[in-house]
Amino acid sequence: MIFLRNYLNNIFEMIKKHKFQSLLMVLFVFISLWILGFTINMQQIADKASTAYDETYGEKTFFYTGEGISDNIYYRYLDEDNDKDFYHLLSFKNRLNNCDSFIYTEIMSQPLEIINSTIPDIFLLNYESGDWDYSVYEYDGDTIYAAKSIQVSESFFMEFNIEVLDGNTFSEEDYLFDKNKEIPVLVGIAYKEYFDIGDKFEGYYIFEKRTFVVNGFTKEQSFFYSRNKDDFISLERYVILPSLKVDVAEEFSKILLLQQMTGIISSSLGYEKTLEIYNEYLKESGIDEWNLYIVNPDHEAFSMIGTYSAMTNEVARQFNIMAAIVLVFGCMAVIVVVCGMLKENHYSFGVSLLCGASFKYIVFEIIGLVGFILLLGDLFSSLIMLTQYYKPISFLVVQAAITIITVISCTVCVLYLKQMDISDIIGGKE
Repeated sequence: MIFLRNYLNNIFEMIKKHKFQSLLMVLFVFISLWILGFTINMQQIADKASTAYDETYGEKTFFYTGEGISDNIYYRYLDEDNDKDFYHLLSFKNRLNNCDSFIYTEIMSQPLEIINSTIPDIFLLNYESGDWDYSVYEYDGDTIYAAKSIQVSESFFMEFNIEVLDGNTFSEEDYLFDKNKEIPVLVGIAYKEYFDIGDKFEGYYIFEKRTFVVNGFTKEQSFFYSRNKDDFISLERYVILPSLKVDVAEEFSKILLLQQMTGIISSSLGYEKTLEIYNEYLKESGIDEWNLYIVNPDHEAFSMIGTYSAMTNEVARQFNIMAAIVLVFGCMAVIVVVCGMLKENHYSFGVSLLCGASFKYIVFEIIGLVGFILLLGDLFSSLIMLTQYYKPISFLVVQAAITIITVISCTVCVLYLKQMDISDIIGGKE
């Protein structure tokens, strides 16, 4: 018991003698371990994001589709006496949707004109660019709010990993056009304080006044790729409509069907082979002279997909590098400061030897000094991590790191002590 008390007294005497250095080291260890824990926690998040991104987008090549038909073909197509072109185009669309070689997804970005329902600015078209005031206007005695919206086909939810938080996603029947039926919509999570599931509102859908009903809310962190902005866009402020399937040759159906030619093809065949299949479908449908096309990636690259994929992996790699740097500099700092303290205690160690203490006893004092400083810093950092609910792996890695730092620091300090001539205070080594 006396031995233990003397042992602890000697350690605390060294700490009191070097209060500033000891306090500085505890603070440094605390900050280093907290940064390490934060880094590992963020690295885990980045790894998860990278894995999810690769699973969702990483193995896919996307190609834009579009239409640029001439005025002659367009007005011929809309002619009320011309049904043939409509059914040719419908045949082409069905071939795209039923293709076994790639997945065609209809994505039409078009504002939903909501009638007489006050819509907050953040949901209006062009809010992000500051031009939202142009999205509120009067028409036929009504106040119109042009809200951000997209119309999508069934494959959209699979291709972009979109899930519904509350409510239900679209059913097969929801995609069928019916003039007498309400159109179901999904709204972003930011709408949750303004709408409830089952709420109804009126709006214009391709110049026709329709009633819409809220089917559900999309989950947080739901994104889709916008061709216009060449970036991933959050769905939290968007209204999602089903891309309606039409089969009757009338003006509304013709306009809608032509719009549905703008979308994205997900293919693993490469551009040339995908284009070959696409053009073959055009020919089989009898509209090969129409200017329906797949954008050549050499001219308009779907660049941000690859950029984001590289970014998520690079972020994960950088976090690993940061963790290694913290570990190395933590060891170096502890070793330098403790060795400096040992050098200043050169005389005290010599006196201890002169009084009969063994070298092993002094070594234990050094290990106790290093252990106390590191343990105190570790305790503070662990409390912070526990209160901030870090992932368990972060806590475990920090404990492994502090163990490694302790072993390395104690080993180097003991070797340094062996190199010191702590017996010279009595004039020799006798």
